[in-house]
Amino acid sequence: MDGATGYYAYQLRAFLQEQGYDVVVVTTYGGGGHRSENKDVIYVSQSYTGRKKVLRLYGSYMESRKLIGSALRVQADCYIVMTDPPLLNYWAARLMGGHHWCLWTMDLYPDAFVANGLIKKHHWLYKFYVRVLRSGQPQLLLTLGPQQGSYLKEHHYPYVSMIHWPIGIRQTKWSATEQEPRWYNKDKIVLGYIGNLGEAHDPQILIDIALSMNPKKHTLVLSCTGIYAQAVKKRLSNIKHVIWVADFVASNFRYIDIHVVSLRSSWTHICVPSKAVTAIQYGGAVLFYGSKDSDTYTYMQDVGWHLDDSQDVGQWIHTLTFREVQSKRRRASEVYHSLLEIREGGRQLLLEYLDENI
Repeated sequence: MDGATGYYAYQLRAFLQEQGYDVVVVTTYGGGGHRSENKDVIYVSQSYTGRKKVLRLYGSYMESRKLIGSALRVQADCYIVMTDPPLLNYWAARLMGGHHWCLWTMDLYPDAFVANGLIKKHHWLYKFYVRVLRSGQPQLLLTLGPQQGSYLKEHHYPYVSMIHWPIGIRQTKWSATEQEPRWYNKDKIVLGYIGNLGEAHDPQILIDIALSMNPKKHTLVLSCTGIYAQAVKKRLSNIKHVIWVADFVASNFRYIDIHVVSLRSSWTHICVPSKAVTAIQYGGAVLFYGSKDSDTYTYMQDVGWHLDDSQDVGQWIHTLTFREVQSKRRRASEVYHSLLEIREGGRQLLLEYLDENI
């Protein structure tokens, strides 16, 4: 249960246990780190952990089949199926007929395979995958927002009930007396990109920002993982106003004025970056580089700025002022509480569904 998907799955598990439900987690285990022995956690070994796309896809096929098979042996009253590893929705659609199950759409498949260039929509395998999804639909969808929900209704699940559930709210506490991070400077506007820099994201926006910044006015803090992280680090390694942080402490989110969030247009609705919601929770403004049709834009439009590939990053940063940044940040608390209300409403709707079906 590592990474963002595991973090929010852990949150949901804790919430359901607080409500008196017995929760069994079925997850993968790659062999690294500590594997706790717990009767409420069932581990399935990973088939492949490398980077070759074809082997990753085959490994996902095998892992997903084993995960669904192991889950069904639990004989649960209701299943919540996630989308990591990929193909979980495929095997759930094939094997969970006659069971109560919900799909939590952290990412969308097979749409992500198309966005990643692995397959075309007109390919027979894609069409077969979609037919399988429609033949074995869940009883409930937990979506990341209304825009993703509309996409799902149009393309895959026209008749399935939905609960919208924004991802990115963290359970982190901090002390008011803790020391400021070394990269913080109250006289500069601090921008940051924290988290995965993967296939769905655009690394060029970070390079453009770094090269457009005024070192006397701006600092860029980067703490990235993912396939583009090393390339960006190499490109920006000699720029003094770009600070790399190996292990970013969650409480330091509040020292970043503007969080950069990117999502390639081809990935709109397929995933919804949690970075924007986390930024708002910690009182940060957001620069979103992506489509206005996305849930990310819906969530952050009152606390940030929007750019797309037709707009000049340099022009934006050169006209940016402290007053404008502080104005956006002051709105963050209000927007965060509205997102918190949406999530809490979603939790209550999920409890109602479980009460009716268990």
